[in-house]
Amino acid sequence: MKMSALFRLAVLFLLPAFAGAADFDGDGREDIAVFRPASGLWAVRGVTRFFFGRDGDLPQPDYYSGGNGIEAAIFRASSGLWAVRGLTRVYFGRSGDIPRPGDYSGGGSAEIAVYRAATGLWAVRGMTRIYYGLPGDLPIQGGVGQRLYDYVIKSGDGDDLEAGLQSPVYGSVFIPRGDYAVQSDIRVNGVKLISGAGRENTRIMLGVDCHIFLETAGGVTLENISIWNGGEGDGQIQVGAAAAQTGFSNVNVQNSAGHGFAGSGGADEASFVNCQAISAAGHGFYRFPGNSGFVNCIAQGCGGIGFHTCDNLANCLADGGGTGSGGFYRCNQMANCSASGSVNGVDDCHQIAASESIGNTNYGFANCSYVSASYAASNGIDWFNCTHTAACND
Repeated sequence: MKMSALFRLAVLFLLPAFAGAADFDGDGREDIAVFRPASGLWAVRGVTRFFFGRDGDLPQPDYYSGGNGIEAAIFRASSGLWAVRGLTRVYFGRSGDIPRPGDYSGGGSAEIAVYRAATGLWAVRGMTRIYYGLPGDLPIQGGVGQRLYDYVIKSGDGDDLEAGLQSPVYGSVFIPRGDYAVQSDIRVNGVKLISGAGRENTRIMLGVDCHIFLETAGGVTLENISIWNGGEGDGQIQVGAAAAQTGFSNVNVQNSAGHGFAGSGGADEASFVNCQAISAAGHGFYRFPGNSGFVNCIAQGCGGIGFHTCDNLANCLADGGGTGSGGFYRCNQMANCSASGSVNGVDDCHQIAASESIGNTNYGFANCSYVSASYAASNGIDWFNCTHTAACND
């Protein structure tokens, strides 16, 4: 028997053969599938057939993008090549390594990884290299990212999304990449974690006069997603008093007919990191005072105020795009913030440091107090009725 044939036989004993059990179309059900090394054929029963890879490659399908359906991928041991169909080609590992992709970071998608049996080395690309195991040990195949969630929404299925987010049973829900058309209000009252595949990848398209109400007691964590349209009245995303401790991370709201993010009375402990409110007809971020907080957030092209009654802002931008009525209004504790392109830049705000207001048609800073190391220029009136200012316009 030739050496190459011996190597392949050894691999078959070390690795689970790929034939069957994998959800390629993202419908929540496993698909029967095979990989034919001689030709590089992938055949998924009732779904698709395509060619990817060549003889000697090891199939390593997994959720590399964090989506609902897995991606076809191969590991070419002779060169250490990993190729993920439609995503990437990288070199990681060497001949003799055993591929072991999995969700080592807990981020909802698979990382490329190898196990080197001769030394017990585990190497996870971009994360870690550790030694665990002895020669002769077999590495255990891990799970995949979004299977850690209580429920995975069917890709592109708006009805399933409504049902999943409104379920009283699921504590966590993953929304894979795709556009989800929603034609009625969604009331979240039980789900604690809602995670998308990235705000450029997972988009919820609200119908006319539709909203998302967050009402789970103790708050909801919402991340990596964008919400489009809807929002008449109070806003696209509305945080109820019971869900005051809601946290947003990498969430965009766009084209609201009302406000973008809106808090009800008592929603005073919400947190926003890397969030954007874009082209809302009303305010971008509205009514999040007290112990709420904002880091690296943007309100852009909103017809109303960018940040209205919001406290504890750091590195935030309000750009009215020439049509907004205001940048920051009734906000406290601002640092490194910027207002431009509105009627008023910073109005009735207090405890401001290292911020700026530029190019607003009426006032730059108006009715503000305890302002330090801040700058105003090219406004109708740069400073109006402000008190306790220090080192401003220096």
